[in-house]
Amino acid sequence: MSPFPGVDPYLEHPEIWPGVHLLLTSVLVGADNPMKRSECKSSTVRLI
Repeated sequence: MSPFPGVDPYLEHPEIWPGVHLLLTSVLVGADNPMKRSECKSSTVRLI
């Protein structure tokens, strides 16, 4: 059982899932943006 409800440590492990969060976010933004008005676009920024 995870000490953080809603967070799966397996999916957060960077050696097992390198870059998965950025890739998933990019796919979601790409699917979401066509449905938004031009002044409400989403984007991604990688923070280290």
